[in-house]
Amino acid sequence: MEIPAQLEALFTKGVTELMLIGSDNCFIDRGGALERVRSPFDSDAELSSLLIELALESGSRLDLAKPMADFSISNFRLSAQLRSAVSTLPMVTIRRHPKSQITLEHLLTTLMLTQSQANFLSEAVRTEKTVLISGATSSGKTTLLGALVHQSAQRCAVIEQTPEIKVSAPSFSFLERPNNQEGVGLISQSELLTAALRMRPDRLVLGEVRGAEFVALLQAVNNGHPALATLHARSLAEVPSRLLLLGQLANIDRELVAQLAMGIDYVVQLENRETRRVSEIGKLKLDPFEVVPIEL
Repeated sequence: MEIPAQLEALFTKGVTELMLIGSDNCFIDRGGALERVRSPFDSDAELSSLLIELALESGSRLDLAKPMADFSISNFRLSAQLRSAVSTLPMVTIRRHPKSQITLEHLLTTLMLTQSQANFLSEAVRTEKTVLISGATSSGKTTLLGALVHQSAQRCAVIEQTPEIKVSAPSFSFLERPNNQEGVGLISQSELLTAALRMRPDRLVLGEVRGAEFVALLQAVNNGHPALATLHARSLAEVPSRLLLLGQLANIDRELVAQLAMGIDYVVQLENRETRRVSEIGKLKLDPFEVVPIEL
C-alpha cells in the first residue's frame, strides 16, 4: 500500500511533514517555519473520503463513531481526524520517515549532532547505558532514537504506538493495539513491555513515554535492562518535572520516581530552530532533582 500521488508530490526535497486543516489549508515543514502551499483537495468531503479509505486499507478504523486514528502507510505516519464533535474540519498530519536506515554518520552530515556528541552517544550505546531523548514536537527524537537502535549490536525490543523504527532480527518490535469497535481488546505499551521482558531482550526501546509504561520502564532499567526512550520536554530543565508528572499519573510517590529515574544514565536534548540538532546532553542528579549538562 502506497500513499496517494497527490500527497506524496508535496513531499519535495527537505519536506518531512505535511499538515492539512480542512481542504483549504495545507502546510509543509522543512525543519523550520511552516510554509503554506496549495492544497491538492477541492473539498472537505474529498479529503474525508480519502482519509477513511486510507485508514481502512491500513487496518485502522476512521468513521463518525471513531473520528480520530493514527496509522502508517509505507514510510509515512498519519494522524487523521474527521469532522465531528472534536473537530469542525477534517484534518491530517503526515510525517515521512526515510525509507533507508538513518545512522549517526548520516546525522553528522546533516549537522544534527557534532562529532563529539556522536562519539559520546555511540560509546553510551556500546557500554549498555540507558539514554532518554528529550525534545519538543518535530525536533527529531524518533530519528535519533532509530539511529541509536541501529548503532546497537544488541537484541532490541522496540515498543511503539505506531511503527516508525526499523529493526531486523534478532531485534523485534511490538505495536500497541487500541480497543476494537466493542471497546475491548486494548493492549497497552505497559503490557507489551512486560511481554517483551519475557523474550530475553538485551535492550528495551520505547517510542515515547507518556503514561503508565514509564514506571514499568524505570523498574526494568533498575533491574538491569538498559533502555532507549523518548520524552516530550522543551529543555533539560523541564525533564525532571515531566518525569515527576508521569510518575504522579501512575500514582507513584515523587521520591520513588526520582530514585528510579537515577537508572537513566544520560538525557539528550533536541531542539528545532531552523534545523533539528542536539543542543545538550546531561545527567540526572537526585538532590536537587535536576539535569546537569555535560561538557563535551
